[in-house]
Amino acid sequence: MDGFILFFCSIFAKELIFHWYVYHSVLISSFFHAPLDFFVFWLGKLTPALLISSFVFLSKRLWWTIVVSVIIDVWCIVNLTLLRSYGSFITWGVVSLASNLHGFEDAVITYIHTDTFNYFFITIAYVFLISITYKLKNKQQDRIYFLVFFTLALASSFLDKYLYSFQIDNWSDRMDAREIKYSNQRINPFESYFPFGDVHHWAYVVRAYEDAEFSEIYVPHQSIVSYFVAMPLYHFWTTGKMQKMTDTEKAQFNQLIDISKQHITPKTNLIVLLVESLESWPLDSVAGFEYMPNLSRLVKRDNILFCKRIKSETKHGNSGDGQMIVLSGLLPIDDGAACCLYDENVYPSYIHSYDNAVIVNPSPGAWHQTEMSHNYGFTKVIEPKENNISDEWVINSMIDALQNIDTPFCMLGITMSSHLPFTYGKEHPIYHPNGMPQVMSNYLNSLYYTDICIGHLIDYLHSCGLDKSVTLVITGDHAIFRDPNYSQELDDYAVTQGIDFKNGYTYIPLIISGLNTPPFS
Repeated sequence: MDGFILFFCSIFAKELIFHWYVYHSVLISSFFHAPLDFFVFWLGKLTPALLISSFVFLSKRLWWTIVVSVIIDVWCIVNLTLLRSYGSFITWGVVSLASNLHGFEDAVITYIHTDTFNYFFITIAYVFLISITYKLKNKQQDRIYFLVFFTLALASSFLDKYLYSFQIDNWSDRMDAREIKYSNQRINPFESYFPFGDVHHWAYVVRAYEDAEFSEIYVPHQSIVSYFVAMPLYHFWTTGKMQKMTDTEKAQFNQLIDISKQHITPKTNLIVLLVESLESWPLDSVAGFEYMPNLSRLVKRDNILFCKRIKSETKHGNSGDGQMIVLSGLLPIDDGAACCLYDENVYPSYIHSYDNAVIVNPSPGAWHQTEMSHNYGFTKVIEPKENNISDEWVINSMIDALQNIDTPFCMLGITMSSHLPFTYGKEHPIYHPNGMPQVMSNYLNSLYYTDICIGHLIDYLHSCGLDKSVTLVITGDHAIFRDPNYSQELDDYAVTQGIDFKNGYTYIPLIISGLNTPPFS
């Protein structure tokens, strides 16, 4: 019994700690004002811990419980880290993007906080306690205990589903007619009383709230431990065949296409600079210092189109699908990244119009860049042998390529030095005003370095006369402080400094320049 109690308590504690870290609440006070929510919440956490720990009575040794404990620890820590860095729990779409982490591991590690190691502390305490308290009991008696607690787990799950069905009824009172048709497909506890057996019913709740994902609905009501099982089951039950356009949809779409404009012969040269995590507000003076003086002066010149409040429409693809939007004008898919899931597609892009189209990419392999570069229409790909986040390398490679290229040409350069965790901001600090949060300071200092590199490109275009025949487009792939998991101190500091910044509501700039201007000096 000692082993069961300790194992149950360790799992239950980890579930509650995870919920507290994510939602900063464990619904204790709801017992008085919302008892239905209270019992649905606590039964959802009780069931998986009771179910898993009941198997202790069928084992002569408890080494497997240590393995399970460590797996739960890793699962919780990875989900917390991903949530803080990416704004999402682990999904199959996220798993499909794991290969892009190569070379960017430090951008994720920066989100592993010391509080996440509390999971391992619980496991260590559990191992210590069972080593001094656990004793093998009568095997026949252990089987009875297993049946008792396993049955309790089923009963807990049954009651949880039963109460949840009433909770859906309460929700339906606040839904419109379209949503009610999904809520009416409410859970039948007699069909899915087994723990984790209700996953397919949660799909109806997700559809009722179209902007919410399954994990965002399921985890707060159940637990992160049960989500370990529910996530693959949900993926299995809800993933269908690839959707294709019907003939009617194709006809409607073709009405929007001017076939006579499909083949365009460009008359001028085009250079697109995609700056990693570039937001609009750093182009202004921040705390009395200009971190991007070259771009700040550029947007004030004549013959410039400057759009300051552009929303990056990327979802899971972020950098990869951010590039897709810039090159093709297409919006990202709802789940996963198009550049990873559909890297065999040939995408409509103005790049196809150029016989000489060059891409300078410092991160080979990330976002299936090799395949996507061909599908976008690039005729030449310049990449280092290994990831190289140096913007100096990117700009120098662009300048080298420009010295021997036929016109008309198109070139895309991708900068990376302003990628998390803003290493260039740490290693090359320029200015750190008092009171500025460190992460903001690192970000701005990395952009200062990037801006210097961009200035070299602008000066080169002017020195060789290309400024008279080149259109330069500078924009960002996505905002970086869009995630509300960043500290409130960023918002507070921005307010005190009058910075146009709102955590979670930041914008990227779009700069289009003919560059028929003198160099900066």
